[in-house]
Amino acid sequence: MLLAVPILGILTQFMRGHPLPIFGLFEIASPLSADRSLARSLKDVHGWLADGVLILAALHAAAAILHHWVLRDNTLRRMLPILR
Repeated sequence: MLLAVPILGILTQFMRGHPLPIFGLFEIASPLSADRSLARSLKDVHGWLADGVLILAALHAAAAILHHWVLRDNTLRRMLPILR
């Protein structure tokens, strides 16, 4: 998912017929012909996957807090050397 989200974002930009700006320094012209309906579909998938990454990150953080505060095991302490 971490690779798919930026790739779909780049493809969406190209399928809209827009160039891809690189940090405001230069632009990469779209090598693909514009297809607005495909761009809309790619944007939807891009958004769902990006939301999925955020949800998984939140669940991961919640699991770490659960292990540390509720289960009181050493899982978080092993991951964070500052707590050792």
